[in-house]
Amino acid sequence: MPYRLVKIVDAGEVSKIFISQFLSDKRKKIICMRTYRAKDITDIHLIIQAIYMAFKGKWHRTETRRILRKCDGNTTDEKCAHLAKSIQQTIIQMDREPDVYKVSERMDANTRKIRQIASTSVYSQIYHWLLVLACQDIFMKQIYVHQCASIPKRGGTYGKKFVERWLQNDKKNTKYCLKIDFKKCYQHIQPDIVMKLLRSKIRDKNVLWLAETILYSYDDGLPIGSVTSQWLCNFVISYICHYLKETLNVEYCIFYMDDGCIFGNNKKKLHKIKRRLDEYCASFGLVIKDNWQVFRVDYIDKKESARMGKTIHKGRFVDFMGYKFYRDHTEIRRATSLRIRRKFKKARKHIQNKEQLSSRLCAGCLSYMGAIKHTDSFHFYNKYIKDVDLNILKGVIRNNENGKQYQTGRGCNRKNWNRNVRSNSQHKYPGS
Repeated sequence: MPYRLVKIVDAGEVSKIFISQFLSDKRKKIICMRTYRAKDITDIHLIIQAIYMAFKGKWHRTETRRILRKCDGNTTDEKCAHLAKSIQQTIIQMDREPDVYKVSERMDANTRKIRQIASTSVYSQIYHWLLVLACQDIFMKQIYVHQCASIPKRGGTYGKKFVERWLQNDKKNTKYCLKIDFKKCYQHIQPDIVMKLLRSKIRDKNVLWLAETILYSYDDGLPIGSVTSQWLCNFVISYICHYLKETLNVEYCIFYMDDGCIFGNNKKKLHKIKRRLDEYCASFGLVIKDNWQVFRVDYIDKKESARMGKTIHKGRFVDFMGYKFYRDHTEIRRATSLRIRRKFKKARKHIQNKEQLSSRLCAGCLSYMGAIKHTDSFHFYNKYIKDVDLNILKGVIRNNENGKQYQTGRGCNRKNWNRNVRSNSQHKYPGS
C-alpha cells in the first residue's frame, strides 16, 4: 500500500492529527498516513447491489414503485439495471443534489428516550448503501475488535462472551470498572472531523465526493436512522479504542456503539484514564456524560459465604449491553425481563383463546429467546415461557413470508392454513 508523507509536526500536535501510524523521535514525529483504495462506486454491479439493499423490505412502497416505473425494462432486474446506469452517470459527472431529510420524534423502546429520527428518500438511500459497500472493508480494518453494535456478526452476544471471559479468567485486572457514555454522540460528530478521518484512509476521489455530499446534507452532526451514520460513528470511536489500547495501555475495554466499559486493577488509574479521555475525545467533538462512574466489580466473598453457607456477592454487577454480568453468571436486565414477560403473556393469551397471532408479536417473542438462551435464565424460562408453544410462533413467521396466515381458531390445527387475498409474495426480494 502506498504511503503519503505529511509535514513534520511537534509532539504536542499529534493528538490533533487523526491517524494511528507514526514514527517517533525525541522531539518531533514524522507522520505517515496509509491510504487504501476503496471499491469503485462507478462499478455497475456494485450499484445494483446497493439498489437491492436500499429496496429491501420497501418493494411495496409507492415511492419504490414510482422509481421503477420510470425505468425501462420488462422485469424488475432490467429496471434496476437501467436505474444503475443513470446513477453511474450521476457519479461520473459528480452532479447530485444534497439529501433532504424528514425529522420526526420517536421513543426508543429500550431506553424510553425521545430521539430525533431523520429519514430520507429511498432513492437517496441507494447512495448511502453505495458508500457503505465501497468502504466497508476499510472500516472493518480500522474498527477495533471489541467494538459491537451495527457491525455484521458483532451484536450483543459477540461482546458478551468477551466480558464473561475477562471477569471469570482475570479477576485481578478486572477488579474495577469505568463506565462511560458519550453525550448525544451522533449530534456531536461533525462532518469536518469525519471527512478529515476519511481523507487519511481513502484516496478515491469519487468516494470522498460521495461521502462529502452525504455528510454535509444534514446540519446537526450525523442523522440518526441512516445506515452511513452507524458505520461512521463506529469509525470515529475506533480511534478512541486504539488510543486506549496503544497509548494508555488499557488491557480490557469494550464499546457498544457509544457506551464503553474499561476494566482495570486500580481505581486511581481508571480516574486518570478518564481525564486523558476527556482531552482526547474533545478533539473529535465528543463529550463524556456526567454520569460516568468507577466502581468495584462484583466478587464472591469466600469468608462470608463459608460463614453463611451460601454464595455472598459483594460489589456491583456490570450493567452493559442489556445484560447483568456477575463473576460466575450472567442475567438479563430487569427492564428487559419485564418486556419478555409481557410479550409471552400476550402470546399465551392469544393461543389459549384461539385468536389470530400477528407476525410482529411472534417475531418479538422469538427474538427475546436469544437473550434467554445466552444467559443463566433456566428458572425464568420454566416459570414464564415454557408453557408457550414456540412452534406456533415459528409457524406464523414462516408462513407470513409465504403469503399465508396461520389459524389458531376453532377447527384448525398447525397444518391448516388459509391463503390471504392479497399475497405478499410480490414484495419479496427479487430472485429469491
